[in-house]
Parts: sequence; structure tokens; C-alpha cells
Amino acid sequence: MTSPSHSDDDLIGLLRASAGQAEPLDLDARVLARAAMRRGRTRRALQAGGGVLAAAAVAGGAWLYGTHGTTPLPADPAPSVSPTPAGRPTAGPFADDPTMARLPVLDGVRPGVVPEGWVPHEVSGLRLAVPDGWSEVPKEAYPGDAVQADRYTGLWRQDETMRLAGPGGARVIAAESARVASLSPDNPPRGHLLREQARVLFPVTGSDLAVASLQGRFYDGMALDSAEIQLRAADGRGYVVVATGLDALEDPDTLVKLLGTLTLTHEAHRPMPVTDVPLWEAADQGISEGWQTLREGNITVAVPEAWTISDGRAYGPTPEFLSFGRLFAVEPMSTAQAQHRLETPGAEAVLVSSDAPDHLQVDQPMIRGQVDIRLPSGEIVTIVITLRDDEDGATLFRQMAGTVRVDP
Repeated sequence: MTSPSHSDDDLIGLLRASAGQAEPLDLDARVLARAAMRRGRTRRALQAGGGVLAAAAVAGGAWLYGTHGTTPLPADPAPSVSPTPAGRPTAGPFADDPTMARLPVLDGVRPGVVPEGWVPHEVSGLRLAVPDGWSEVPKEAYPGDAVQADRYTGLWRQDETMRLAGPGGARVIAAESARVASLSPDNPPRGHLLREQARVLFPVTGSDLAVASLQGRFYDGMALDSAEIQLRAADGRGYVVVATGLDALEDPDTLVKLLGTLTLTHEAHRPMPVTDVPLWEAADQGISEGWQTLREGNITVAVPEAWTISDGRAYGPTPEFLSFGRLFAVEPMSTAQAQHRLETPGAEAVLVSSDAPDHLQVDQPMIRGQVDIRLPSGEIVTIVITLRDDEDGATLFRQMAGTVRVDP
């Protein structure tokens, strides 16, 4: 039989257009998600059924939309985008933002509704629910694939992160996000490492920003099996929620239902003021003679003369190093996570924390320091410093953190 004319390129093109189109698209993200989930199940069934059948189906392209001639699947509902303002920011910095006005609103989300049989969870003022039977996952090496691990390892290993695992590798992680709290039209939500995405708005009571990026991964074609949600309480805290592996679930509406369970508590609207973080009186904010400068934009930091600077990083005696956080997809710390604060001209605040890293494969104790420079634009620039966990390392960390400068 003749295969449908649809191809991966068609879907990829639609995703690419959704991010840059000047006018709202005729895009129903539920339809895309349903198609991707059916494709994932069809792909697994074909693979389980034998190599010849799988190879024939993939070569013919019929598996893309689940339209194999002998087992037709129910048709999707007609694509639609909500014409109502529900889900669009009506207050806060994004209320009149033209970028938000161009994004479609995801239909079918029922704010505050927890489906029967789902179990609620809470983290730092954000409540969400997942189907009964999901389990909490301990902090360990990120279990996702390499592409997702590059983006989400930092979020995953935070002590305050909620980590939930469902059947077939489905996962949901959620945490407070200083980056989302800082977003504005001048510092807008951005895509990350996953290469294609369809971005949609959805309604959450009490929020001034709720955007979900339905993301694709490239394996046997394109599959929309994950979503990154950026959510902020009005005048309050920001959050990141990441759902992956949803094509493993039987319910194609899992994502839409999950979005409906997102609820902001009173805690979400009461962020910790940055001035509550104690000033780091022990930090030396001078720069020692002979130290070298490392730059990222208008941010500089100094390292000892004996260190080597290469490709935006600085290396001391192995395994000590300093790097700007963008090279490691590091999440900025929330105000509550900060241990110290520095006052630096040109910055709204410079926040500092340190801990014992659990991911370095070395034979000696180390400290992992983080310095977040919060700029007036809302942007947060992060510096990561890894040093030996001894008195000399602690002294060097204080000295290096104190050398941060913001050029006018």
C-alpha cells in the first residue's frame, strides 16, 4: 500500500515555526503529543514484533502517525488553539509582551483539578500530582539519556528537587528556579539543549508566567515525549518542572492533566528577600597581584597566576578548576539556597554557596562552590569553582569569589 506523504521534516518544520511565527499558529499541542505517544507505542510494538516487520514499517514511513493499513488508530480531534485570553499573562512583566501574544494556548488544561487516582506532591510552594503508583527517586546519577542529562543534571541533584518515577521510564522532576523567577521581556524564557520544541501557554491560577516547551528527541525520527515547564507565581517564586518519557504511558492526556494539577500555595507568593542572605564578611574582595582574569560578557573573575586559562575555563592543580556555569548547564541557586551574599557594584546581588560534590570521580575530598551574579536586567550569570576541601581550598574559594566584577 502507499504510505502517507507526512514525514519527520513536516513535523520538525511545524515545531520550528511555532517558536518564530509572527502570528498565532493553527497548532494543537495535544494533537502533537497524542501522535508522538502513539508513535512511541507503535515503534516499541514493531520492534518487539520482529526486525523484518519493523524495518518494513520504518522504511515505508507509515509508523509516523500510527496509520498502518491493517490496524488503523482513532483519528485525532481537529487541531485548535484557544482564542480566549485564558492562560495568557494578564499581570506582571509579560502582560503586554508581544512574544507571549504570539504563543498558542494549550486547550484542555483544567487548572487546579487533580484526576481521580492521582497523588499530590509539594516542593517549595508548588503542588503537582502524578498517577498513583509513581515513586520518589533518591538523588543519584541522572537516569535520563545523554541529551537530557546535559540539561537537567544540575536540577536533578539539588537537595530540594522533587524526583518522581513512573512506569516505562516516565519521570517528573520539579524544583524552585531562580532563573525563572528572574524572567522578564528583556530576559525571556529560552529553549535549551533539546533541538526542537513547540512552546505553548497554559492557565495556572495565581501565576504571571506559565509556559510549556514540548520538546523533541531524535531517535528513529522525531518524538514529542517530554516537556519543560517554566512557571512563576505573581510577584513570587519561579519553578521548573520537567516531564520526560511520557510516550511510555497509556494515557495520551497525561501531560495535559499534569499541567492542570500545578497549583501555587501561599509559600509560592512569599519569596525570601535577597537581603535575608547574610553578607560574607570573611570574603576578601581585593585581587591579588599577578592574578589572571577570566571574562564572560561584562563579568570578570580572577584566578591565581599559576592557573591555566583555556576555552573559557581556568585550571589549577588537578582536579581544581573554575568555569562559567553555562558550560555545565548549572542551575542558579534560589535565595533560600544561598549561604552568603557579596555586595558588588553593577550587580543586584552576588550569591555564594558551597558543598561537597557527589558527582566527581576523585580520590580526595573536594568542595564545589557556586557564585551567582544577579544583574539588573534579570539575567543570572553563574560561576562554578571546584577546589580541594581543606583550609587552603576554603581560603582560595573566598578569594576567588571576591574577585567577581561587573563592568559598566
